[in-house]
Amino acid sequence: MNVPEITLDKIKDARERIRDKVNKTPCIYSLTLSRILQKEVFLKLENLQLTQAFKARGNANKMSLLTEEEKNRGVITASSGNHGQGLSLAALLAGVKATIVLPEVAPQNKIDKIKENKAEVIIKGKTYDDASNYAHKLAKEKNYVYIPSFDDLDIIAGNGSIGLEILEEVPQAQMIICPIGGGGGISGISLAVKQLKADIKIIGVEAEKAPSMLKSIEADKIIELNSAATFADGIAVRKPGEINFRIVKKNISILL
Repeated sequence: MNVPEITLDKIKDARERIRDKVNKTPCIYSLTLSRILQKEVFLKLENLQLTQAFKARGNANKMSLLTEEEKNRGVITASSGNHGQGLSLAALLAGVKATIVLPEVAPQNKIDKIKENKAEVIIKGKTYDDASNYAHKLAKEKNYVYIPSFDDLDIIAGNGSIGLEILEEVPQAQMIICPIGGGGGISGISLAVKQLKADIKIIGVEAEKAPSMLKSIEADKIIELNSAATFADGIAVRKPGEINFRIVKKNISILL
């Protein structure tokens, strides 16, 4: 199985490209967790990102790489909330029309923030995957450019800027623990840090009721769950990305 190549230079280029479009977030020392675990624990505060989530990074990189023809067509995506916020902000800053398709369970606060970014919001289906199917259909009908939430090399490269920041602030890091939805965040982080520090361990964590990546790794093929019934809406994904699956299979030490 071939693993997509995203070089360290490509990730560094992405960081430079998005430098003035996202926040460089801090890694802070957690005294409480360090005492509980008897290890030095640091927290990467992506909740201080412009959209309160790391998704702003990959979207800023992707938007910067679109051609003028693509920008003129407008962009569309499906999202459970965070990706929609990231894409809508990137589109707003670039002066591009954005349409965000969300499932019925999307939190109202995230819907409101997407609307504040001047994007068109469409509520469709009960799950992310329902919204995704409709968004792909609409993209074909309207000739919009579909921007994936996680299964995209440019999105992954932008997310890799997180890994660069982590090792710059905590160069002694021996392990990084990262949540997994579709796999776009952990893919970028792992590709960045593994090229700088090959022996670092990457631990992926999924919601117990949405373990699509875990089941896929165990089966050695992409598995689509029947449901992803978890209150953790940001990682409620029934099927991981193909590119992300291959990267996680190679780079992740443990998947929980």
